[in-house]
Amino acid sequence: MSRPQEWSSWAPHVRGAWGLGESEVRVGARGYARLLGVVPIPATITAVDPGRSWTWKVGPVEMVHRVDPTADGCAGAGEISAPAP
Repeated sequence: MSRPQEWSSWAPHVRGAWGLGESEVRVGARGYARLLGVVPIPATITAVDPGRSWTWKVGPVEMVHRVDPTADGCAGAGEISAPAP
């Protein structure tokens, strides 16, 4: 989940990502993500808990992606924070 080159396999709206980490995301990395096929959008990785979660900011939107342990293995979860209109 933390490998930018594989994001489109679990998030089909992500069409590509560059500069956010080579094999995995890294804190402070600044790059671009192509969402829904539009022009690449600037993005920054703001937090990483290896093997558990990572957070990135795309414009004014902050997104957390995490893996939570369950009795049967694990579950992926996400949170989105954005300013009110």
